[in-house]
Amino acid sequence: WESTRQFSVRSAYRAFFVGLIELDGATQIWKSRAPNSCKFFVWLAARNRCWTADRLERRLLPHPSACPFCDQDGETINHLMTQCVFVKEVWTKVGQAVGMTGMTPSNGEDLVTWCTKPLFEGRHAKTWRVIHLLVMWELWKHRNAIVFDGATSSIRRVLHRVKEEGRTWKKASLVK
Repeated sequence: WESTRQFSVRSAYRAFFVGLIELDGATQIWKSRAPNSCKFFVWLAARNRCWTADRLERRLLPHPSACPFCDQDGETINHLMTQCVFVKEVWTKVGQAVGMTGMTPSNGEDLVTWCTKPLFEGRHAKTWRVIHLLVMWELWKHRNAIVFDGATSSIRRVLHRVKEEGRTWKKASLVK
């Protein structure tokens, strides 16, 4: 891989990534100021690698029959983060609270398309990304509380957790 045709670690490293297909939005996820656990979760969600009912069903494992939030549609990561009526209400209320209109995903819009949509420019774009990851992280944690701990679906509880965690992130200078 070197012009001198000599082996080097640098050329071996470059050869390792030949043919790599980068996920849309990966740069926006990893460059966010959010904590690594949140970035990792959203990266998994964007790659459809979260253990939701659709994935469990493909592997013939026990799974919930419907979305734990709305109990109306099947549970997929796209539904849980963008299409569920419960989630759309959360996104609308978060958008109103932070003064960012257009945060609610459109009908039929998939997770990656919605995540990479340029809603804001400059300084606001960085804040949007952090808030975006925060809300998705809290939605996932609330979903897990419903599935594994028997909690009840509550928009108020999710919004409270987003607000509390947002304050913590602001103290840590993750949100401006």
